[in-house]
Amino acid sequence: MSVLSIAQNIAKETGFAVPTSLVGNTDALAIQLLFIIKRETRALSDRFIWQQLITPGTFNFVNAQETYDLPSDFKDYVPKTMWNYTSRRPIIAPIDSESYEVQKNYLITSGIDKMAFIYGNKIHITPIPGSTDTINYLYTTTKIYQSSVGVGQTDIVADTDTTAIREYIVELGVKLRFLVAKGLLTSQELGASLEYNDYENQVQKAIKTDGFGQSSPITMRTGGSAYWKGAYTQDSNFPSV
Repeated sequence: MSVLSIAQNIAKETGFAVPTSLVGNTDALAIQLLFIIKRETRALSDRFIWQQLITPGTFNFVNAQETYDLPSDFKDYVPKTMWNYTSRRPIIAPIDSESYEVQKNYLITSGIDKMAFIYGNKIHITPIPGSTDTINYLYTTTKIYQSSVGVGQTDIVADTDTTAIREYIVELGVKLRFLVAKGLLTSQELGASLEYNDYENQVQKAIKTDGFGQSSPITMRTGGSAYWKGAYTQDSNFPSV
């Protein structure tokens, strides 16, 4: 379903004039519907790690280099997905600023595993690599739209573009925002409205079933995460007493 189809469906359902185009249209209704579609798609992209937005990232360590660039379309890191594919060990990511400073100033200058702290749109690796290992991870992209041939985009540039997130959910959200914008649904009525409850129910259902559905890991482990503890296991450079 194209973004134009979403706008036309909402106009038909709410009794407004049906726009024949969106992008480049100077009609006030078309401009409003296009803006609301963008607002709703962005809001939905922030609510969940949708499988449609997950994309792989990769980079190679450079000897004695601490910082590495994020992809230009980087939105959010998918937790616990950064791995050293050369050593087959996890990169502990993300860590907080305190842990980053502790690690950088700790007596351990090398270890089995590395840790990653992100700031300034850079990936900072500690301890600083001394190899050229290949690192892979997953992240969500800012390309929340697609062209008619499936090319990811960060913005709507044509009426035939589609949303990467399920269109029927986007349409329900746009309709809800449109009704509020037109004064057909007040803030007092919002929570109890059929439109709001239908939208939220569909969003929650989609979240539970997105991709293959959410996993429910069962663990018998106690005493903290072994994933995290690996970063403090030293493999060389033991400090003297």
